[in-house]
Amino acid sequence: MFQFMGGEIVLVTAGEAEEPRRDLPKAARYMYLLPVSSYIIGIFLVGLCVNYVDPRLVHPHIDPNVGTRLEGIFTASRSPFVIAVENAGINALPGFLNAAFLFSALTAANSALYVSSRTLFVIAQGCPFDSVRKTIGSTNNGNTPLAAIACSFLPGALAFLVVKADLRPFQELIAVFGRLYTGPMLCVYASQCLAYLRFKKG
Repeated sequence: MFQFMGGEIVLVTAGEAEEPRRDLPKAARYMYLLPVSSYIIGIFLVGLCVNYVDPRLVHPHIDPNVGTRLEGIFTASRSPFVIAVENAGINALPGFLNAAFLFSALTAANSALYVSSRTLFVIAQGCPFDSVRKTIGSTNNGNTPLAAIACSFLPGALAFLVVKADLRPFQELIAVFGRLYTGPMLCVYASQCLAYLRFKKG
C-alpha cells in the first residue's frame, strides 16, 4: 500500500498552476498510470528472477527471529531488485541502484515537504487566530510560505531514527510511525472515492 501512495500530490499544485484545468488532468493520469504500471511490471519481472527462498530475502512472517523488516536499510542489500542484479552477475549495477533508491527517497521527501507545507499554509490562513495567520499563513516577498515549510520540516527529523534501526525499540517505533501514515492514507483514499462518486452523481 505504501508504494502506491502519493498520486494525489499533483492535485495540490492546482493553487500554483497557471492553467490547472488544462494541465492537472494530464498530470493526474500520468501520476497514477505510470507508477502503478511500473510497480506491477517491475514486481513481476523481479519475481521471475529471484527465488522466493533466497536466503538474502527477509521472511519475518516465517521466522520472526531471523532478520527484520528493516534489515539492510542502509545498503538496500535486502532489496529483491538488488538481489536480481547480483544474480545476473552485473557488479556495478547494485551500487547504481543504491544511488537510485537514495535519489528516489530524496525526491519523495521533497514532494512530501511541498504538499505538507502548502496544506498547512492554507489551513493557517483560515485559522481564527491572528498570530497563526500572520506567521504560518503568510509568505515572503517571493510568495513562499517559509514558516509553513519550517513547521512541516520539523517532524521530518524523526527520519533520523533510522540511524538506530539495528536496535529493537527503534525498529518498533519506526513500524508504529509507518502504520500511523498508512492508516490515515487509506481513509484519505476512501474519502476521495466517496467525493468522486458524489461529484459524478451531481
